[in-house]
Amino acid sequence: MSACPDAEQIFTSFPQLRKISSRVSLRCNSDSPKDYVNVSRNRSGKRSKVRRPMNSFMIFKAMCRKELIGDSLYEEICKEFKIEKNRKAHLIPKIAAKLWADLKKRGRGQAPFIEFARKVKNEHEKAFPGYKYKPKRKNKEYGFRPFIPEEKLTKHRGDEADQTLDAGEVENEEHEDNQESEVYQTS
Repeated sequence: MSACPDAEQIFTSFPQLRKISSRVSLRCNSDSPKDYVNVSRNRSGKRSKVRRPMNSFMIFKAMCRKELIGDSLYEEICKEFKIEKNRKAHLIPKIAAKLWADLKKRGRGQAPFIEFARKVKNEHEKAFPGYKYKPKRKNKEYGFRPFIPEEKLTKHRGDEADQTLDAGEVENEEHEDNQESEVYQTS
């Protein structure tokens, strides 16, 4: 079982990956922003939830995925590093993140994707005019509890804590009695 390799290992073994960012930039100019406005669908195929508009990196990653899979480079990398099926999902985001960082170093390399993300956002607003992002809040009942030192615990619980301990001790004694009776029955 092999772990997913580092981005540096992948780029040293496959230097042609660096050319993908220029092809993705060309794709950015040719693709329609409507292709990146998403509505998630449930299993029956009906619309279930309107997704947030993609940001510039998410668009870049989606375009990288199309280029990598279309180029069959993705399968070559998986064969080279003997990456198992359950580990393949980690590969594309690693490559995309490395390419994105390289674009940032170049200066205005990310600009076309930022502009494209604005267009996608505008298309999203046209498609879903009343949309507002509303994240689901976790129920506080299941959240983390604040730390309470032991001395405060005993002050709040008082005698109830002692009673629960006594009940636990009684259960342990009953359990020991049952074990002794089993021993007598077997002999």
